[in-house]
Order: sequence, then C-alpha cells, then structure tokens
Amino acid sequence: MPSTSSDQTKENAAFPLVVDVDGSLVRGDLLTEGLLRLFDHSPAKLFALPFWLAGGRAPMKRWLAQQTGTLPAATLVLNPAVLQEIDAAREAGSEVWLASGSDEWVVAPLAREVGATGCFASDGRNNLVGHTKAALLVKHFGEAGFDYVGNERRDLAVWKRARRAIGVNLSTRLAQQVKALDQQARFLPGLGGGAFDFLRALRPRQWVANGLVFVPAIAAPDAHAGHYLIAAGVFAALSACASSRCIAEDLLNLPRDRQRAGKRHQPMAAGKTPLPSMIGVSSALAAGGLALAFWLSAAVGLGILVYALLGLCYLLWLRQKTRLGRVARAVFNVFPVVAGAAVVRAPLFPGLLAFWES
Repeated sequence: MPSTSSDQTKENAAFPLVVDVDGSLVRGDLLTEGLLRLFDHSPAKLFALPFWLAGGRAPMKRWLAQQTGTLPAATLVLNPAVLQEIDAAREAGSEVWLASGSDEWVVAPLAREVGATGCFASDGRNNLVGHTKAALLVKHFGEAGFDYVGNERRDLAVWKRARRAIGVNLSTRLAQQVKALDQQARFLPGLGGGAFDFLRALRPRQWVANGLVFVPAIAAPDAHAGHYLIAAGVFAALSACASSRCIAEDLLNLPRDRQRAGKRHQPMAAGKTPLPSMIGVSSALAAGGLALAFWLSAAVGLGILVYALLGLCYLLWLRQKTRLGRVARAVFNVFPVVAGAAVVRAPLFPGLLAFWES
C-alpha cells in the first residue's frame, strides 16, 4: 500500500536535516568573510596568518575566529531556498543541524540565529570537511540516518552516507553524480549573478571621471595623436586601479552595506559575485594597471604608483576619517586632469612615437 503524504512527513521527521554552511546556507564562505573583516579592522595581523596556516587549516581557522568574533547573520548573505528548507524541516518536527568546515566559534552563533538544534564544525584541531565530516555525522546519526544539504564535490563523501541528498547550485556534472547516489535527490537554486553584476562591481562610472585625462590634450593646440595614444594608456591604467580600489572598498564595507537599504542590493553585498573571485579581480586590476603604466614610461608608472598608494592609504585608514576621506576622493577625481596635463608636456614614449611616425 503506497504511503500517504502524512506518512511521508512522519518518516522525514524521524531523520535530522544536516545543512552545510559555506556555499550552501551562506553565499561564499565564512573564512573569506573573516579574512576581510580582519583586514578591515587589524590589517597588520594578517602577517601572522602564514604562521598559523603552517600548523594546519583547523588551528588557523580557530585563530581567525578569535580575532574576528562572531559573524551575525544580518552581515552575511543567506540562501532563502535553504532557509525555507530549514523552516520546513522544523515544522515537520525534524532536528536541524549545521555542519561546516568553518570554526565552531563562528558557526555556533549562526546555528542559533537560524533556529538549528546545534552544529558540527572545525574545533581548532580537526578540519571538518569531506570524509571527516561524513564520519562524524555517521557516528552521531548512523549510516543513512540523516538528510544532507551540500554544494560542492567534496560533499559527495557525505551524500554517499546520507539518507537523502539535497544539492545547492550544483553544476550539471555534479548534479548527475549526486543523482547517481540518490535517485530522489533534490536540488535548490543558488544566488549566482551574471556578467552585468560583474560589470557593476567594477564601478564603471569611475571610468567616466577618468576620461578627464583627455581634456588637456584636447585643449593643447600642439597636441597630436601620439599624445592621445599615451592619454588612452593612462586612462586604461587609471581605470584599472580605480576599479581595483572600488572593489576592495566594497569588500571591506560588506558587513555594513548588507544592513543598509540603499547598499544591500549591490552585486557583492547581495552575493551575486563570488568574493574570492572579486579579491582576485581587484588584485589583477591593480597589477595590470601598474604594469601598463610602467610600460608607457617610468614617469607615468611612478605617477600611477602614487595614485595606487593613495588608494591603499584610503582603504586602510582615510576612508574611516570623514574629512580626510573626502579630501582623498577629491584627489582621485582631480588626478586624471593632472595626469593628462603631464602627458601633454612630457616627452612621448619612444615606442608610441615610432608607431605614430610610421
């Protein structure tokens, strides 16, 4: 005789729901969130990170958690589909547990905030991921004694030993692998954005302001195409460094922006662009902008280096000082005009001059 929906609900209620945190409940991961907050409040402490990492990932995560403290849910991006899954499990009478490779010091408060029964997490000695996580869950709930919500390939070790598999934002290939383990597997959407969100994160309006680099060349009666070519190179270098600074500023402001109505829908604050990727993009833009500037000439390179160092000072200190922060932002807006004037008066880069004369 087939089971009724009431019978199915009772059956599901007998099994706890275990929810992965990084990438499943939380968009991104708590380790990256913690590193960003440490850089924001105590950047010098980041120099100690390699020493803790040398002792293993679990001790490093515990040290980082001790430095940053709790990460309130309001300052994170939680997946609404996973929250609905948690609410449904609780309404059905199931226990809900969080299981994470992040440290217990930051996972336990989050578990309380989302109404979970408790949590399993890294403890400063053991890094709770993959097979280690699977073994611990089986020890507590038994083989096939729990349902598991996960999002990445190393969660396969846990899904293999769970009763039911629930995937979050899985690739097609990983979804097929999960389906092979559990024909009744279910899949939940993630919070991914698109190319437009990535473009918005670069703050292209800054590029418009950098267009002022062409004004001196336009105004100079003796300017010719060689000057415009160098001005274009300076424009590209400035725009790369400006976008790098803006991305870094948004990354450091995430906890505050996510609690502001006018800011929480920005790409990074809304979880539409992966934070590790944006950290990499910011670094690559800064390096690329400086490399281009020094390729143009040593003088241009030194000028853009000053611009980039001012941006670093702004991120580390000046942005937290109201008046000095305004002065720094004014300098960022004026700098393209100064750079453009220097281009018109400076000797042309020999390579570009030869290109123009040919």
